[in-house]
Amino acid sequence: MATLTQLRTLVTAIVQDTSFTSTIIDGYLNDGVNEIAAGMESSLGSFVTPPLPNLLTIDTIDTVTTAAYVSMPDEFGRDLRFVSSSLGVEIDIANSFIEFSESYPLMDTSGLVVEVIEYGGNLYYQGIPTAMEVLGTDDLNYTCIKDHTAAAADKPITGANYETYWSQIGSAGGTWAVDTAYTKAAPLTIHYFRLPVDMEDDDDTPDGIPTQFQKKLLVNYACKEIFSLIEDGIEGQQVNTAKHTGFFLSALRDLELSIPADGRSLILGADA
Repeated sequence: MATLTQLRTLVTAIVQDTSFTSTIIDGYLNDGVNEIAAGMESSLGSFVTPPLPNLLTIDTIDTVTTAAYVSMPDEFGRDLRFVSSSLGVEIDIANSFIEFSESYPLMDTSGLVVEVIEYGGNLYYQGIPTAMEVLGTDDLNYTCIKDHTAAAADKPITGANYETYWSQIGSAGGTWAVDTAYTKAAPLTIHYFRLPVDMEDDDDTPDGIPTQFQKKLLVNYACKEIFSLIEDGIEGQQVNTAKHTGFFLSALRDLELSIPADGRSLILGADA
């Protein structure tokens, strides 16, 4: 695999301009990884390039009982692919947020989660799951936020640890009882493509980019960006910019063709 040092050295040798420091070159190399991972215009049609398979992530996300959405994980990059309940039952992913909103205009349905959509970095779901509720010693409702078996130290609100397990919200609390198994709103299992991790140390390698494409993609990406600055204002064709842009696009096409066709489904301009 190509290390950050190797990639930087290749770019430096091609550019031969000391005003572009190691820090600047490293920034362009990381920009290349991030843009490729996010999706670029495909050379195969009116699509964006597919997600990088090496960035596929399986995670769990906790739902809440007080809203119809929660934030996606911080490392979420793109393309929610699969969702299932805590029992392993697949949950339908709506085709678009508009379709989801038309089906659930008020987004206030409660019960089992039957449909979801990722939009704007949030996971929206319907219905809104329920969690177990109890009455606290202050006669207010408390909703379970962490699965546990009740002990005196966890009792709301006299237990020293109660805030770990209960949140003061709800409307139908029952009587709290020791040794009872209390459960929070059921989590969901989600499959998505995460953000790549930037290269920082000299021996770091490009996250998510297959080995055989790393040099051709990233060296030419950095060079085309740098030469576009060097050649800015030059009359006529920007020769080096055009050359490295061509090399980059050729490598990008090869990368895309190496990814299974079922990943090529993100049409430019589609409402996701």
